[in-house]
Amino acid sequence: MYGRYADRVAVDDVRQIRDASARHPDIKLRPLSIEADKEDQVKVETDESPVVDRKFVIVEFRAFKKNGVWQIDTKSIKVQHGSVAEDQGYPSHIEAADSPL
Repeated sequence: MYGRYADRVAVDDVRQIRDASARHPDIKLRPLSIEADKEDQVKVETDESPVVDRKFVIVEFRAFKKNGVWQIDTKSIKVQHGSVAEDQGYPSHIEAADSPL
């Protein structure tokens, strides 16, 4: 958790964000980082998927708090595809895509 409004996000907020992302059909990975860049709004990046054929995905999305409940902004979901360099074993590039996993 980081960002300008990080001190205003409670543990229960993080749990709600995690649970909302777990229920969403287009987000199949657990949140890894949460940036509280606006009041009652966050930017979330998931953990990487397992590497298969030297390829993986990361999902980014925004969530907002309305009437005390965190919700996923479905229009903000972006799936980023990456690949692992054969000789180095780490991501060589990531491309954004608007398609679900």
